[in-house]
Amino acid sequence: MKVISMHKAKSTLSQLVQRAAVGETILIGAYGKVDAKLVAATLPTVRQKRIGQLNADVQVLRVATAESGFIELPVLGIHTETLAKLPMLHRDPFDRLIVSQAITEPMRLLTSDSELEAYSDLVQRI
Repeated sequence: MKVISMHKAKSTLSQLVQRAAVGETILIGAYGKVDAKLVAATLPTVRQKRIGQLNADVQVLRVATAESGFIELPVLGIHTETLAKLPMLHRDPFDRLIVSQAITEPMRLLTSDSELEAYSDLVQRI
């Protein structure tokens, strides 16, 4: 996630507040260092997905992804070493683990989670 300069934050405060009000986290600071975080006072009601709600045959999915040229990425010790060094910007341990894999490999991580962008330029919100 990009850090917005203090000057730009002052001149675009109303737009930043609107973005925060719908759930986006806004980082404000100077020289790439985060000094403040702008978040919604109350988050909009969103139906949370539960783990295990994937509506697919996992074995069929694994075969199809392998046939498409994707490879599985096992969790290695080096990934956990990187994980231990990550700042606590996100509470979900699985998300932090896949960020550490992206940083270690290095590889791009595509996500819809805007909070993960703060970890690395390798994390891209889609």
